[in-house]
Amino acid sequence: MFDSVNMAFFLKNSFTKGGADIAFNFGTAGQGAIPVVGDWNGDGIDTIGLFIPGTKTFQLRNSNSNGGADLQFVYNITGGSGFFKPVAGDWDGDGVDTIGLMVRNIIGTGTTFALRNSNSSGPANVAVALGSISDLPVAGNFDGR
Repeated sequence: MFDSVNMAFFLKNSFTKGGADIAFNFGTAGQGAIPVVGDWNGDGIDTIGLFIPGTKTFQLRNSNSNGGADLQFVYNITGGSGFFKPVAGDWDGDGVDTIGLMVRNIIGTGTTFALRNSNSSGPANVAVALGSISDLPVAGNFDGR
């Protein structure tokens, strides 16, 4: 769970009742941050990150603890008309999750997934037109490969 007012993450390591197993703060309040999760360094452990829509900045952390971003970069996708929804996944099967954005198509009703194969600035490595502006992005390994 992410509390955007206090910039606090509350993480649970099991599907059981009770409080968070891990709780910590990350990021700066008031930026409209959207949380993202992924295995940014390929160590097999998912950690947290933030996407700041106003600056198109990703801030990624390699541990679930207080501290600064281990990776911070601008993903400057043109267009989108202010419509950006972050997503993360292992798009190229190398064991490292990387970022992507769901952005509004030029015509304004559909969306495109603009995916990167590295956690760095640069153009999309893959662009897939899929969904509408009322949809929410979901990523996963759905075919087991």
